[in-house]
Amino acid sequence: MQYIESCLNTISIYYNIALLIVAVPIFIKLFTIKSKKFYMKPWIFLFIGGAAYLVEEIIIALSGKMDIRGYVPGIVALIIITSFIYMVLLQKEYIQKIK
Repeated sequence: MQYIESCLNTISIYYNIALLIVAVPIFIKLFTIKSKKFYMKPWIFLFIGGAAYLVEEIIIALSGKMDIRGYVPGIVALIIITSFIYMVLLQKEYIQKIK
């Protein structure tokens, strides 16, 4: 059972990286929309959070081959959480402004 858990932990890192690599072109397509009715700011912060998550996953994937220690995971988590909270606050402010 522990072997299966170890295998899933190892492979999930690479699946997460693959998912984010697929999401990047979708974000690029989203950022090229020139519509005036589309509110872009929250999506930019979602992209920043996703990019920070991608960096964290790459660091975790490389940590098996290199000795990477320090505050990097904590700093990346702080960036992700802060960008998501700010994204929600921007969207809330935009919805209140529309009403």
